[in-house]
Amino acid sequence: APCLELVNDSESVHAWNVMRKSRSKLYSYRLCLADAMDPMLRHERWQLDNGWVANIDPVSLKEILAEYEGTHDFVCFAGALEANERKTGVKVSTIRTVRKCELVCEDAARGLYRVDIYLDGALYKMVRNLVGTAIDVCQG
Repeated sequence: APCLELVNDSESVHAWNVMRKSRSKLYSYRLCLADAMDPMLRHERWQLDNGWVANIDPVSLKEILAEYEGTHDFVCFAGALEANERKTGVKVSTIRTVRKCELVCEDAARGLYRVDIYLDGALYKMVRNLVGTAIDVCQG
């Protein structure tokens, strides 16, 4: 069965909203776990400070990230939740399902990794906060 069906109906196309109609999403967060990083990657990757890199074990980080999988209340990982509720007048559920959360090695020699988080939907700044918390926990 096709994953996407194109309809030649201009009203349908304009009414479709990717944020509201998608069933799941992939968020990728790129990291550099080496002491030095190619300066050309500085706009697309988070390079951890040298003091942090020494304490990050990719195997441990992978185990920590796996703890996010499942359906949980992610209220602690949301950013500006109350401000958004005041602004819109809508109380948003903070229950989310993370289908898979994994650490992918892109280039071990250069210390390049990627955190892929597959989920039904994320709260504002949730993915950033999940990755930052996992790094903090990995440091001990």
